[in-house]
Amino acid sequence: MLSAIMVMTLYLSIGSTKQFYSKIKQPHFL
Repeated sequence: MLSAIMVMTLYLSIGSTKQFYSKIKQPHFL
């Protein structure tokens, strides 16, 4: 049960990081 929560948290953190980098790569970010 605990391991499942850890995996879910890791998955969400990776997803948010990908969205963060995708926003930076957009030309109209700056």
